[in-house]
Amino acid sequence: MSENERIINECKDDLDDLETSVQNANENGLFKEDYDSYKKIVESISGAGYEAAVIAAALEFEKNAVKFYSEHATSAESEQEQKLYHWLTEWEKNHMLMMAKLDNELKEKIWYDNKFWPMD
Repeated sequence: MSENERIINECKDDLDDLETSVQNANENGLFKEDYDSYKKIVESISGAGYEAAVIAAALEFEKNAVKFYSEHATSAESEQEQKLYHWLTEWEKNHMLMMAKLDNELKEKIWYDNKFWPMD
């Protein structure tokens, strides 16, 4: 077996292990959203502090990750690689949605605290 074949086989084994870990995590509910945790986070954040900026930055990071992984999924050379990138895309989408919810809830909290409501 050549060195390249050995490396390819190791990568395939690693992808298989990752897929098994992801399936186990999903079966155990590790990737389900916990809305009570979000509410606790929002309640503890000060809108005037740096936390709001950190959440906005995290939201942008998640958007970039979704774009990155989805682009790589389309250019993947193997089916396993494509599966991995699709899974990572969905995982990052969940993070992105969580950050968007936090961002919106924090924005509404700041508006309420300052007696400000945007005109529709």
